[in-house]
Amino acid sequence: MIIREAVAADIDAIVDLLETKRLELESWEPRFWKKASASADISKAFLRSLVDDPNTAILVADVEGKIVGCIQFKPTFVPPVYVPGGTTWMVDDFVVCDGKWEETGSALLKELRSRTVNKSDGQLVFPIPVKDTTANSFFVKNGLSATTTWWTEQS
Repeated sequence: MIIREAVAADIDAIVDLLETKRLELESWEPRFWKKASASADISKAFLRSLVDDPNTAILVADVEGKIVGCIQFKPTFVPPVYVPGGTTWMVDDFVVCDGKWEETGSALLKELRSRTVNKSDGQLVFPIPVKDTTANSFFVKNGLSATTTWWTEQS
């Protein structure tokens, strides 16, 4: 497995991963994560803009030419009432194929850390659904802590 920066040719494979994840999310919370009918096309356009954005990075896990995971991240603003120290890195998407968090997730997390918090003494922020128990277990095992839960009411 090779962890590398995404290129434009990877976008379709990344979107396939994201679309699979979106269906899972929608099954957990059908209203909050209701997938837009054009979500794949919207994602392709958005990711194309990010591939060349110097403020955002997308890493992919590549196994013999097949993209089996991806992670998108960028430095983010912290409200001035908090001073966590270092740079805060927001992870927008972190998806692994077939739930292979130990193999693919670990490789992506290691590379993410080497490019971010290991250099800036900062923090990583991951939005992970409560019902994604496999991902949540992975993060606990890797020394991260849950800090926020969003509660929704569906009428």
